[in-house]
Amino acid sequence: MSDTKAFKFTKADLYVNEEKLDIRAIIAEFQWYESIDSPFVRLDIAVLDSIDLDQRLFGTEKLEIEFQTYAAQLEDKKSKETKIKATLKMYKIGSVVKRERAKMYILHFVPEAMYHNESNRAFGLYGKKNGKDDVVERMLKEQMKIPKKDMEIEAYTKMNVLCPNWRPVDAISYVTDKVTRVAKGKGTKKQKDRKNIGVRQAGFLFYQNKRGYNFKSMDLLCEQPPLVTYVYGQKNVGTDDPAADKFRIETIKYPDRANQLEKLRQGVYQTATFGVVMAAPTSSSLPLSNANTEDDGPEGTVTGPVVTTIMDMFDKASTLEKGFPYAPEQMEEFKDNHPTRTKLKILPKLAHQQAGSDSTDGGAEEESASIMNAAAYANQRWWLLNTHTLTITVSGNTALFAGAVIKVDIPTSQQKNKNKLPKDRVFSGKYLIKGIKHTYTKDDMTTELYLCRDSLPTAKNNT
Repeated sequence: MSDTKAFKFTKADLYVNEEKLDIRAIIAEFQWYESIDSPFVRLDIAVLDSIDLDQRLFGTEKLEIEFQTYAAQLEDKKSKETKIKATLKMYKIGSVVKRERAKMYILHFVPEAMYHNESNRAFGLYGKKNGKDDVVERMLKEQMKIPKKDMEIEAYTKMNVLCPNWRPVDAISYVTDKVTRVAKGKGTKKQKDRKNIGVRQAGFLFYQNKRGYNFKSMDLLCEQPPLVTYVYGQKNVGTDDPAADKFRIETIKYPDRANQLEKLRQGVYQTATFGVVMAAPTSSSLPLSNANTEDDGPEGTVTGPVVTTIMDMFDKASTLEKGFPYAPEQMEEFKDNHPTRTKLKILPKLAHQQAGSDSTDGGAEEESASIMNAAAYANQRWWLLNTHTLTITVSGNTALFAGAVIKVDIPTSQQKNKNKLPKDRVFSGKYLIKGIKHTYTKDDMTTELYLCRDSLPTAKNNT
């Protein structure tokens, strides 16, 4: 393969009534989707059918697909996984459009684990108390039938989870903003300064990409080195080497940069989180006491509010770059003002989450106060991660995946040096791949990257 958009489409085997059909010849286009805020990948295939295949389909057929792009051979061979290979299950047959002797329709595919997620339910207690502290792994292995080799799970603190007939993905989602990282994050401060930062890093994401099922913190994702650098500029300028052109950015879509009302509404700049313990069921007509009183009853507000600001969050987080993404003087006006958003967090009774050998939870590490801190951190960490967003289109690259980090070099519009355009500081630098879409046609393959980041390069790192 030599062209920057060249590819190998090696397999598209559809199993219909136990018969294996190679359907590559009738595929007009397909799109592969991954996202860090979606638990499953998705594949949509547009079929140009002149053999009445649709009459044999029931919407539950299995598909094995494999494809690879020329651009997947990264600059310094950082990635050995240069192809996408997956086994999926059809869940929907789109509306059929008939034109003369041919029919056009779309086949929609998801992993078989999504079927298990809908048909199985998690019920009962999971956690340290009954020896089921690996909550996420149990949901994937026992409920969704996913082999361990397809899991990438970051170590997290323990807590007990009572599942009231939940889908497995709902149970995993429940713990994403309540547990914290076991490993110490790099953060933007020196390690000796981090001793004064109270809460450990929290905010986990559960998603599937081409590498498998991931349960990882946003901070861990931002600590990764970049896989590759993409440069915005004309192809074949100064070089005739296709290897250099495969890392050129074809198009850039700039997002809305400063929607201040949305930021205020979501509590990006400042948030107050209250932890509330619900009343326990009782047959007595007497009111239950407040948890802040000497009686230590089971309901009420556990502690005062946890107030978090964007500047505090930035100091605690392992950011992609070191530069603060907002004007610090602009943030000062929110320091003494009331929080721009208030959140209530429903908590288990404090005694049920205390650590210790003789606690009723069997030694789960998370206390209610810690859960509340983690929830406050997780919410604001997500909005910090999405401070700057960018969408770029590049030559198809199957080595990339949702959750990876790349670098982007975008020149400024104004040229000060005759020989070289300086980098645009606002939009150049490291980005996390929030979402990815590979689009195949008969002629070529392109990749659209939905990027986000939480920080800006400093002047030193922007040369």
